[in-house]
Amino acid sequence: MGVEDGKKNLGEGTFTIKHTKEGKQLDATRTKGQGGRGTYLGLYSLDGDTLKWCVGNPPGKTRPAELQSKSGQFLMILTRQRD
Repeated sequence: MGVEDGKKNLGEGTFTIKHTKEGKQLDATRTKGQGGRGTYLGLYSLDGDTLKWCVGNPPGKTRPAELQSKSGQFLMILTRQRD
């Protein structure tokens, strides 16, 4: 997986999806690019064409308890665009 913000390459990495009693988890590990190495612990929800993914920051510290943007975590919302 590679990520760009339109200005620079933000890095590359891998991700792991798990379904647990605590919820749906999606963790991402940076393998290449600027910034520290480590695994971002996250939660996700998928509703139709919308993926919400929330991770704790810095990597490896804590997994968010809910899908919410606040101090120490960030929320990304991705929507599939159809042709």
